[in-house]
Amino acid sequence: MEIVKLFKNYVIIRKNTKFPNYDINDDVDILTDDIHFNLNIMKQNNFVINKLNKFHYHCDRKENNKLIFRIDLYSKLLYNKVNIHEKYSSLIIKNKIPFLDFYIPKIDDDLALRYIEYIENPNKIKHLNYINQHKNKDCFQKPNTLLYLNNYNSRYESCIIWCHGIQYYDR
Repeated sequence: MEIVKLFKNYVIIRKNTKFPNYDINDDVDILTDDIHFNLNIMKQNNFVINKLNKFHYHCDRKENNKLIFRIDLYSKLLYNKVNIHEKYSSLIIKNKIPFLDFYIPKIDDDLALRYIEYIENPNKIKHLNYINQHKNKDCFQKPNTLLYLNNYNSRYESCIIWCHGIQYYDR
């Protein structure tokens, strides 16, 4: 994980409880608004780079042709069931907070991303459990703050309003 300390303009999203430690075959998801700079750092440190699309790369550390560790590097978050504003990725990075020697999203954004991950794949119950462990946070306590999910004809309809977005509710 030391390599991440060389990155510019990033956040580690959906970090696991072991972070910054990891097991063989683990991966870390990183959102960045300077993907080319950070990809160059990965290349200089002998990571194998695989482009999945123009917003997402797998950066693999391999030993003896076996995957040891992966960094999923994103410049934009794309989902199938949830549309998010194109500027939300930049806002997550702008509002980042320090954690150890790294950067992570502030709790509102972390909870929102985990909620979206759960909507995308309900088998990822770990994200729902994480959200439920944080129900005492301010973003759940304010009366106009809402994380709301309706299941309508097997299609997800969502309205997600974060604490910092309440002022724009009427728009």
